Amino acid sequence: MFNDQLSLSDFIEMPSYRCLGTILSDGIKNLGAALQQKNGANTVMSIMEASPYISTSFLLADLAEKISMTNDPDYANLLLPLYEQCLERIAASVYNPEDLERCIKACPAYADKILNNILSDDQKTQRILTAYEHQDIEKTRAELCEKYPAYAGKWVASIAPGPLPSG
Repeated sequence: MFNDQLSLSDFIEMPSYRCLGTILSDGIKNLGAALQQKNGANTVMSIMEASPYISTSFLLADLAEKISMTNDPDYANLLLPLYEQCLERIAASVYNPEDLERCIKACPAYADKILNNILSDDQKTQRILTAYEHQDIEKTRAELCEKYPAYAGKWVASIAPGPLPSG
């Protein structure tokens, strides 16, 4: 059932609540095999980025949920190769505080690297801080400082509201 990229794509995009029995076990095994292949992480990341309806952060969170559904400790670090090889692309998929939270929850071991990547890039930081038209940027900044207190100083020192930097 899971022998080609299309089938891997179907598994990645299938909501976790629909993955039961052999669909889940075969899908996770296939995902693990794909991530171990040369350029496998890039292939998996490309599948997620190409999804026309589901954001990358949702797909990452859902993959983490599928992995946890297996209750198999051997799969606990299954997403590590994806984060190791595609950190920049994962960080680039973060558009708002919820995306950030989903990406961190999917692989908590990479929380510091994700946060540092975003906070070192004015455009990514600005995009998150200005994600909500209905919410004041300072309120968003305060919420991020509260959620990620070790990075409060960096959120506070981040760029002021204004147009996105060009570049």
